[in-house]
Amino acid sequence: MFNIIAGASTIPAEMRYAATNFGVKGWLWWRRVALPAVLPFYVTGAITASGGSWNAAQVSELVSWGHTEIRARGLGSYIADAAAADNFHQIVLGWP
Repeated sequence: MFNIIAGASTIPAEMRYAATNFGVKGWLWWRRVALPAVLPFYVTGAITASGGSWNAAQVSELVSWGHTEIRARGLGSYIADAAAADNFHQIVLGWP
C-alpha cells in the first residue's frame, strides 16, 4: 500500500496538467496516466510483501527456546530441518 501511495505521489504535476488540458478523464486517465505511473511501485511492493510472508511462514513453523521446541508440519520446518542437516539440495529443490 505504501508503495502505491509513493507511486501516485510521483506523478509529475505537468503530466496531470496535460491530462486535464487534453480532457483525459475516467478510465482513459487511469489507463494512460495513473496505472503506468503506479505499476512499477505496485510490482516492487508485491515482491517485497511476498518475500516477507514467505519468511514469516518459515519462521512460524519451527520455534524453539531453551529445551522447548514447538513444531508445525510444513515447508518452514522442512527447510529448517534441511538447513540443520546442511543439505543444500533439499533446501533449494524442496524434496528429499
